[in-house]
Amino acid sequence: MATLKLYLIAGILLMVPAMAAEFDVLIRGGRLLDGSGTPWVYADLGIKGDRIAALGRLQGASAKTVIEAAGLYVSPGFI
Repeated sequence: MATLKLYLIAGILLMVPAMAAEFDVLIRGGRLLDGSGTPWVYADLGIKGDRIAALGRLQGASAKTVIEAAGLYVSPGFI
């Protein structure tokens, strides 16, 4: 639960600058799993280079590549 809260807080903090951000890849509307065993949440994931740059509802964001992940699970960080 603490990990999910951390993701949500980080997402909120990153959301404001990311709203007008340009990402390399934007994964939109997926069911985010963080691996902690907590339930999934709907979220967008912005990637710049090889790093996750933003997490949350990134409605104003754009990207070179947009992946519509509605109905799919997104598990960032898993190897």
